[in-house]
Amino acid sequence: YTIVESVDIAEAAFDCCLVDKTALNEHRSELLTRKQHEQVVLPYLLLVPEAKHRQICNRLRETHPELWDAIDGLIDMPLAEHRLGEQLEMALRLRDQSTVAFNRREQLRQIRDQHAGHGVLITDVDGTIEYVNRGFESQSGYTSEEVVGNTPRMLK
Repeated sequence: YTIVESVDIAEAAFDCCLVDKTALNEHRSELLTRKQHEQVVLPYLLLVPEAKHRQICNRLRETHPELWDAIDGLIDMPLAEHRLGEQLEMALRLRDQSTVAFNRREQLRQIRDQHAGHGVLITDVDGTIEYVNRGFESQSGYTSEEVVGNTPRMLK
């Protein structure tokens, strides 16, 4: 892990952001803007004193709901080094899963754009239909609602 203190949050490249209360207040607008514009999950974890965990949660929910919604998790301090590693691993797995989902959506968008006049049917590894385009609907006579969740065998 690389820990960088005092970076330009609006422009810096990172996979996970750990902030304390001071940094949260100081970089509030940059954090919220970046959270809105990221195409994949960029986890924000708030470091809080263990004794004030509940108080901080309640205050954020009540007085700053937009910040509460932007925070993906709270980490109680002090924290054993191995627990911090576990928390970061979890946040990075979330980001990786989000990246995979984003890439998948992009592939579907490209297929949709490139094959606008052709019937396209996409299945998962088990053969369950996950997506059909309009070309498929017009050529087969089935709507996406009728085929998604089924297998191509239904077309026989």
